Amino acid sequence: MKPTDNLKDLLKDLETPMQEKEIKVEDPLGFQAALNKIILRFGEELRNNSKVKTHNYLQKLVNEFSGLGITKTTVYAFLSYFPAYAQKNIPENIISYTTSVFLTALVQVAYNRGDNNFVLDLPEAFVNNNKPPITFIEQGSTYILRTMRTSPKLDDLCHWLAGKPERKLAATIYGDVGTSFGAHTEHCSLKLYGPSEFNCGFGAKHSDIYVEGNTGNNFGVFAEHSNLEIVGNVGGGCFDSMKDSVAKIKGNCDGCGDSAERSTITVDGDVTLRVGASAKDCTFILLGDIGTDPRRNETPIYGQVYVIQDQQGMGAERTVFRARKQATLDKLLANKAACEYQLTEAA
Repeated sequence: MKPTDNLKDLLKDLETPMQEKEIKVEDPLGFQAALNKIILRFGEELRNNSKVKTHNYLQKLVNEFSGLGITKTTVYAFLSYFPAYAQKNIPENIISYTTSVFLTALVQVAYNRGDNNFVLDLPEAFVNNNKPPITFIEQGSTYILRTMRTSPKLDDLCHWLAGKPERKLAATIYGDVGTSFGAHTEHCSLKLYGPSEFNCGFGAKHSDIYVEGNTGNNFGVFAEHSNLEIVGNVGGGCFDSMKDSVAKIKGNCDGCGDSAERSTITVDGDVTLRVGASAKDCTFILLGDIGTDPRRNETPIYGQVYVIQDQQGMGAERTVFRARKQATLDKLLANKAACEYQLTEAA
């Protein structure tokens, strides 16, 4: 693969002249050529080491981009020309990861230089892929999931973004994204209008994450001092081990709030499996039913029972369970000496 000296060559297939005009305005010092060389070099690293850790790779890109005069306009220009570039120059199985990390790095650098309130309208090339991710486990890390796809759908978008307490990094994203959206963010305010997959908001700190669309398992797991809301249905394990946070689901979920601490969790729909096991100093507001999934007493792979009826709220301490239905409260067989049970009309 030969380096391209100027990424303007890649614009010849674009239909909108305005997109090319934006690139020209943003390239007074040859930014495109410099960016292209970075893309080629890091693309080669990814090709040789597909298990590269996102945070390390992202930090390397931020360092490389910092001297290139990146602005918000650069970010939008990248979205315009990169899909065509990626299809020509990047192996198919790493397009998703490469695009997400490059885009995230550009947003971080533009924010560091003073820009904010990014609006990312994802190109169609990156939102119409329903193929599930291929996953593998990498040993020796706290959180060890890597995803690869056979065609693009953006995994790890906005992963590890970091703002400041006095000026949160704000971004609004339109489109269907993959896994780990907004994971490990700090002092960020993210809005996603579209579905996502598992691990959305995983480990977020001091952040606000709003998702309008269905998402997968582990939404908001290990989040701290954050506000999380989803308008849609969620998989299992959401908000588990959350601390000092507020979370709301306007839909159904498979399970939520296990081992959460000092948090308030509201579910407008049904919790089909388990809720609030081992939670401490929390408030659960349950406006639907719980334990409705017929799988709850089945034994799937790995020999783990989905949920046993009497595990609802099992082991919770100093926790308040509010429910709209008496039948829901009846299923919550936690340590009644340590918890409080109330009927409520609304959240």
